[in-house]
Amino acid sequence: MRTEILRALRLIGERKAVLAGDGSLRLASPAGEDVRLAAAEVMRLVSEGLLERRRDAVWRGDAGRGMLRRALSAGEDAYGAQHRATAVRSVEHEGARRDVAVNLGESPLAWLATRRDGNGRPMITPAEAEAGRRLAEDHARGHHQPRVTQSWDASGVRGEPRRDGLSAGEAAEDARRRLETALKAVGPDLDRVLLAVCCEEVGLGDVEKRMGWPQRSGKVVLRLALARLAAHYGLADETAGTERAATVHWGAPGYRPTA
Repeated sequence: MRTEILRALRLIGERKAVLAGDGSLRLASPAGEDVRLAAAEVMRLVSEGLLERRRDAVWRGDAGRGMLRRALSAGEDAYGAQHRATAVRSVEHEGARRDVAVNLGESPLAWLATRRDGNGRPMITPAEAEAGRRLAEDHARGHHQPRVTQSWDASGVRGEPRRDGLSAGEAAEDARRRLETALKAVGPDLDRVLLAVCCEEVGLGDVEKRMGWPQRSGKVVLRLALARLAAHYGLADETAGTERAATVHWGAPGYRPTA
């Protein structure tokens, strides 16, 4: 049962999860191994502070963060290690090369980060994956103001206190400002798909339904949005450029996304 709890804590992350009508919790993983907790187990986790609850939503509590952090340190998170999409790649940032660890955890981007298109090229480049991670981090920091006094590590568990001299409110405001600037840089419609997939971790199929887009079109729009986001952050893959696939035209009759 401990393994299931650790899986649930990883999948919930720093966002809220909606309970089923009977009070149980089901969390879907891009790896295909869903986590299900009965209502009684959810109540127990809430009583122990591992989860916090308000009405029909739960999220990771302080005790849950501590439990997950200790498990990661002790090497217990075999599930997370098995399904984590992580890669160290060389990217260009502000005129200099540096290695970045692309770790998308249980994000929908993990699926794209490990897939290739019909020409054998990655569905999204390492720089685009890093850009999506950076946007999600600012979104999380900016929307959890009471708890942004700690930094975030690659697992999504907050670690040591901040050392940048900013108060919690200032750090949250700074993150929101960066988020707004980045979304404005990519433009209308593209900003919405980035928020949905990178920050809210909504699957591409659900995004297409939400936006009223044709099936399988969300992947094209997401790739364009991530390319613009990576450019905004000054990230460039060493294999990017002429080798990058051109954007494919798509759309239902009478519909064109605003770019």
